[in-house]
Amino acid sequence: MFGKKNMMKRVNLESFIIYLLMSDEVREIHKQKFQEWVEQIDAKDYNELGSYAHQLIADIAEDMAARGSLLTTNALMWYYKYPSTKNEISTEISQS
Repeated sequence: MFGKKNMMKRVNLESFIIYLLMSDEVREIHKQKFQEWVEQIDAKDYNELGSYAHQLIADIAEDMAARGSLLTTNALMWYYKYPSTKNEISTEISQS
């Protein structure tokens, strides 16, 4: 079970990274929120700050995974590569 949990954590983090890379707007929003978080967090030193930041990112990725981030990131990449298919796939999903 431990191996599967680590694998899912990695997939969640990779999906979050892809999500950020595919949208400048999304990346800018997350960057701003992260910088605000860094300013507000109470950490005794840079190691603790780093630990808190890593946990925060893992938590965000896990939260996104609960909402289907892997499917979302795959769709974002697909629509970018084949923009004309966006409406076709959306129509197929809504009809099912």
